[in-house]
Amino acid sequence: MYILTGKLLNRAGEALGLAYLPRDYLSFLKASLMFAFGQTICNTFVNTFLFQTGGGFTAVIRYNLLLYVFQILSYSTVAALSGRVKPTSFTRLGIVMFACAAVTLLVLGERSGAYYPLIAVFVGIGGGAYWLPYYIFSVSFTTPANHQYALSANGMISTVIYSASPALSGFIISRLPGLTGYMTVFAVAIAAFLCAVVMSFKIPSDLSRENPLPGLFRRYKRDRALWSFIAGEILHGVRDGAFMFYLTTLLFAMVTSELAVGLTMTARSIMSIIVYKSLIAGSAPRERMLPVIAVTAAGLIFTGGLHIWFTVAAIVTYSIFNAVMQSFVQNGVQYTTFELCGYFSRDGTPRAYGVTAVRSIALDIGRVAGISFMLLFPPGLDSAVTILFILSLAGFPMVFFYRYCSRLCSLSNMTDSDVLSDG
Repeated sequence: MYILTGKLLNRAGEALGLAYLPRDYLSFLKASLMFAFGQTICNTFVNTFLFQTGGGFTAVIRYNLLLYVFQILSYSTVAALSGRVKPTSFTRLGIVMFACAAVTLLVLGERSGAYYPLIAVFVGIGGGAYWLPYYIFSVSFTTPANHQYALSANGMISTVIYSASPALSGFIISRLPGLTGYMTVFAVAIAAFLCAVVMSFKIPSDLSRENPLPGLFRRYKRDRALWSFIAGEILHGVRDGAFMFYLTTLLFAMVTSELAVGLTMTARSIMSIIVYKSLIAGSAPRERMLPVIAVTAAGLIFTGGLHIWFTVAAIVTYSIFNAVMQSFVQNGVQYTTFELCGYFSRDGTPRAYGVTAVRSIALDIGRVAGISFMLLFPPGLDSAVTILFILSLAGFPMVFFYRYCSRLCSLSNMTDSDVLSDG
């Protein structure tokens, strides 16, 4: 599998022009894409598996809550140790943790619903350990001349993986009897994770010179732009954390078909990609947050409509709409993050890694808050619409804080320009 995957990726690299990119970046790309395949094919149906093996809504909600708690701890630890521990060590730790989660699901089988805390610990630690160093590699192995092209090529291949894997997983699970389909998917994921670990040894392992969190907060702990950005990310997470798994679980509870869930998730991915690419190509940077207000209002109206039209078709439509809405949000947040990185790097010190760490932690804090709020309601379909409606309200103050952060960064850049011109 390792040799076959390497040959396929080399052929794809030639077709996409990746042969012109640095060898270090290609080593990173191969490992990250293999990890993406394992993670997507496995994690897509972990929630439905826990639901089906006796955990129900309560176990699924608590699983996701614990996952994000441990992911916050993992992000914080990785950020604090980034100047002393090689990024590749964290990368391998993250992949191994995901593999441990898949092995646990495979071994426990139908008893997995009772052991969701253990699975959440593995996935939470793995997420923080893997994704934070991912940023270092994506910028360290490219130059300004080829960085955008490298990200585009990475995005094109990742798009195929993230779009096809849910439908593939759903098909496998639906075609095999009992839990055999789930066991097959988890076994394939374990193989992919092991291949990713082997591939990661070809990634250069230089130490990061940036210690992101302490340096950023020491210098900007009273900065309004930083705290408005953190507030925006927390509010983003309040809605995002619940919607990421709850809609899928709701759909599964109504249709009990993994294939239907997989096809819906594939449709979501395709629509999200189309909208996101269109937004990047067609919207001016300063206008990227304005459409978020409109789609947030539309989402609130749509959520209220579920009180009247609460059917399988409505949940599928709402799930796809939510993916489109997230494309608008991500488009705006991406530009705000870019502005903030420039704002904090005015003294010549790179702060992008620190901003990424802060963003990741703040987002997960919001996710923990939103999922904790869900536990205040009785589990089941009856309270689903109420939960979705209340969490959707977080979108409006989220937009305010993002726009306020962007405004502060813009005013600062204008002031700096005036100072330079006066000098």
